[in-house]
Amino acid sequence: MSKNTTAVARGALPAKLKLELPKTTPLIRVSDMEKGNRAMRRAAKKQNQRSSK
Repeated sequence: MSKNTTAVARGALPAKLKLELPKTTPLIRVSDMEKGNRAMRRAAKKQNQRSSK
C-alpha cells in the first residue's frame, strides 16, 4: 500500500503544482487544505526541493 500511495502522491501533487503555479509555497498550502494531511504536505515539500535542484 505504501508504494501505491507514494506513486499516487508523486503523480497527483506535481501535476497540481504544474497546473496552478510554478512557485511551490502557496500550492503546498492549497493541497494541504484539500488533503488535510501533514504527511502529504511533507511529501510535497520533499518533491519540491528535488525538482528545484
